[in-house]
Amino acid sequence: MKQKTKLKRLFLELIAIIILSSMFVASSSAGDQVTVEIVSTEAGEWVSGFGWVGSVNILVDGEPYVEYCIEYDEYIYIGETYTATLIPLEDTPENRAISYILSWYEGNTDQEAYAIQVAIWKYATGNWMPDDPPRPRALEIYNDAYGRNVARPGDVLTLSPASASVKPGSSQVLTAKLVDANGQPRKNVKILFYTDLGTLSSNVGFTDDNGEVKVELYCDEEGVANVQAVTNAYWAYELDLGDKQNLIPIGCPIEASTLIAVGKITFVIPEVPLGTATVTVLSLFACTALKTKKLRK
Repeated sequence: MKQKTKLKRLFLELIAIIILSSMFVASSSAGDQVTVEIVSTEAGEWVSGFGWVGSVNILVDGEPYVEYCIEYDEYIYIGETYTATLIPLEDTPENRAISYILSWYEGNTDQEAYAIQVAIWKYATGNWMPDDPPRPRALEIYNDAYGRNVARPGDVLTLSPASASVKPGSSQVLTAKLVDANGQPRKNVKILFYTDLGTLSSNVGFTDDNGEVKVELYCDEEGVANVQAVTNAYWAYELDLGDKQNLIPIGCPIEASTLIAVGKITFVIPEVPLGTATVTVLSLFACTALKTKKLRK
């Protein structure tokens, strides 16, 4: 029942994302000069003698976003307006980790936003700020992101096999595979798995050197098992303010952020005299939808 609820919620979220993306048009693209207004602090906390550690509300050409800072020793000021260049972060291990953090962590509380900002600073500058050693949650986020990667727009996620035969009460191995637009495997990317019938050996895994994650589906009851594999894909962009504090806006531009989903492999488990079950793929498709993380209004 819990898995079924998760799968239903996943499909509803995907529909909502598709609707949202069709309504929202990004006002800027990479390399553009944009106007950035620093509106207010969002989540985090003030540290005496240091400054704000957390997320900040900004306007980019009049559109609201939430951002985290890249440096800790450069300053911007609430109420000020700056001119910035919007550029994607360079593809480095550190920036892959930052993109992973922004793909999988939500700074919905002061404590979480604080920890996210500290982990980003560590990857961006090599230093733990404002406290060394860091708070446990910041270290936890940093360690989780170490060596990780994210999918990019144009990547393809598939789930196999196309067909198989299993006995009721036994298991079926499923393989999710992520490749880039050139067909090259994408390594160290987090994949989530859902089913509305049966039990999966794991609900999360990371792609290996071949871009693959394997899980087993155990199912010993009649019915249809809809299995889904998904990953969040957000490659971070930077607002370059020159000699000021550079920023990482979440969800800007919209083209940088995607939700990649594979759905669905459908296992039909009928009642048969010899106790065998036919595994049939009714539909298998890769669906890419835009995902925005705009400021709550």
